Parts: sequence; structure tokens; C-alpha cells
Amino acid sequence: MNKKIAFAATLLVFMTFIATTFIYEMIGFLPPIRLSDSPSINYNKKLSQVTDVIQSNFLYNLDSDKLIDSAAHGVAATADDPYTVYYSAEEYKRFNETFEGSYSGVGLVVSATHETNEIIVISPFDDTPAQKAGIVKGDIIVKVEGKDVAGDKLDEAVRLMKGKTGTPVTITIFRKGWDAPKDFQMNREQINIPNITQKMLANQIGYIRILKFDLRAADQFREAIAALTKDNMKGLIIDVRDNPGGAVNEVREIADILLPEGLVMYAQDKNGKRMEEKSDKSEINLPMAILVNEGSASASEILSGALKDYGKAVVVGKKTFGKGVVQRIFPLTDGSAVQVTIQQYFTPKGNQVHKKGILPDVEVALPADLESSISKLTLEQDTQLSKALEVVKGKLQ
Repeated sequence: MNKKIAFAATLLVFMTFIATTFIYEMIGFLPPIRLSDSPSINYNKKLSQVTDVIQSNFLYNLDSDKLIDSAAHGVAATADDPYTVYYSAEEYKRFNETFEGSYSGVGLVVSATHETNEIIVISPFDDTPAQKAGIVKGDIIVKVEGKDVAGDKLDEAVRLMKGKTGTPVTITIFRKGWDAPKDFQMNREQINIPNITQKMLANQIGYIRILKFDLRAADQFREAIAALTKDNMKGLIIDVRDNPGGAVNEVREIADILLPEGLVMYAQDKNGKRMEEKSDKSEINLPMAILVNEGSASASEILSGALKDYGKAVVVGKKTFGKGVVQRIFPLTDGSAVQVTIQQYFTPKGNQVHKKGILPDVEVALPADLESSISKLTLEQDTQLSKALEVVKGKLQ
């Protein structure tokens, strides 16, 4: 399988890598934008005047860097887009750590909802402060450290949840059926984000779960495929439930392993300029199913949408999240960065994903009381996996 150079980048940050699809090639490799030494060029006249007035007249001392960072956060917020954000140098450093698979925080996968402007918990990672404190899938985060947060303040909420290992943090949660929000207190820990696991199920049907498409995903997926193939795999189930997304080039490489030659996805900017991701002739010819749910977003929808369009896999589960936009990171020379939504992407057949999601071929729900613990379910409890196994078994006969 040729490893192509992808145009690519998200998500969630993890926690907004979390539901953001990145053109990864831009992260860390795009030449930084040079900042001018002249404030009159860096800021429009009005902003410069406001800054000067405050610095010159405010009764107390001000941190100039904090003032400028706050102004930059405000400028990004005017886009009214939860995925267009400014990162201070410290925030961008933490973002890169997250994307590489580790960060200090509470261990939550979160996303902004389109309709209600809320921050919803997609899932907590196993054995993390958030899970041990009792936060579950579907919870709504209304405050972090006493500060009100909402979908349009996703980056701020993520920033507040991260911090130095061992330090306390309070997250205020509202849960369906409650009369009022409740506080959850925990200490931040170093979170080593799990990524890909595999196992062999009955009838030599391989199972691969992808928790996110970080910078290790494609290589780890190849290793998982190789291990299962060595064990005489006859069918394959790919599980991207509660996977918030990740790097476009990583999901493109995984799709390349699975698909025949052709289009994986395409994206368009506001001027109609089109960018395409393609696969080569090499493909895996096995009966396949892909598991999705409401927490499958962004790069997960690229993969499930492509497999569905090519008829390579049966999509099993619930309709996906519907996050069909791509972000690009613009690093600045002072170590900060700006993340901007630049494109909307579509499946190979031209189906819109944003705010629509991918519909399953076979719709199956999990019992409501089991939705927050997918990784701990037995096969008997996991109705979605059981159905996917049934589907693939049927194709073996």
C-alpha cells in the first residue's frame, strides 16, 4: 500500500480534537505567518486604541500578553463557529501534545451541538478522572471552574479542563432527568489517549476499534490488519463509535487500505475550489461492516461515508454526528496559532455530511443504560456489535 502525501488536517481539539477535522499537513509544517512589529498593522485601529486606553489608564497592573491573547480569542469568536479558534502559545503547545496522544486533563471527549449550542460529552476515557468522578456520555457541560460555557465557547471549556497534573478542577454537569446541574470535582491526570485495538471474534471475523484518527492511526491500523490477517481473518468489523475524528491524511490512508482506486472524499472552500483525497488500486476484499453512532464525527464520517458509497461495508448503528467541515491551523511566529474552518467535505458520491450525518444501512440502538460504556460491554450486551457480526457472518456463507 503506497503511503501518499495527503493535503490534509480536524478535531476535537482532543477534547476539541475531539470533533474537529484537521488538515494535518498544515500542523507543524506550514511556514509560520510572520508577525509584524507594528501594532498598527497587527491590529485594526479601533482595537489598538482600546488596548492603549486600557493599558494607559487602568487602575491596576495588566499582563500585556494576556490582554493581547484575550483580544485574539475575541476576534476568533466573532466567526460564530465553534471550530474557528485562537490558541495562545501555551494552548497550542497543549493542543499538539493532545494530537500526539497525551495531555494533562480529565479525559473527556466533548463536542459542540449544532442546534442547542451546548457542550455535550461524547464519552469519557476509561479509568480517567472524569469517568471516576461519574461523568457519562450525553452529559452537558454548563460550567468549568465556575465559568459558564456553551457550544460557541468550546475552546475555552477545553482550555479550562486541561492543566497541570494533580491540580483540582470542577466541572458542572446537567443530565437528562435532573432538576438542576451538579458539580463534579476531580484532579487532573496525565491522559494517555488510547487509539486502536483489535481482536478476533467468532468465525475468524476480525474486529478493530479506532478511538480517534491521531498521528499514529494509519500505522497502527496497518499493524492491526497485519496481525488479524496472520490469524487467517475472513471478515472485518471496524468500530468508530464515539470516535470524534482527527487528521484527514490518517483517515485517507486507512481508507486507502480498504478501498479500490478512486475518490475517498472531496472538500470545497467558499470559492468553490475543490480538494480531493484518493485511494489506489490496492484494497482489502473481505466482507465488512462499520459500526457508527451519534458520537462518530468528522474523520469517522469520512471513512464510513466512503465505505458506504463504494458498497465495501455495511454501516451498522445509529446516524452519525454530522460534522462535515475541515479546519486549517495557521501557526504564528510567537508560538500561538489560529484554527480556521476552511472547507466543507462530501462523500465520494457527493453526499453532504455537515449537519446531516451518515445514515446506517442497518439501524440498531444500544440500550440507553449501556451507551456510556461501549468498551466494557459483553457481546451479548452490545446489540450493535452483535448485529454487525451477524451481517458479516451472513456474507461469509
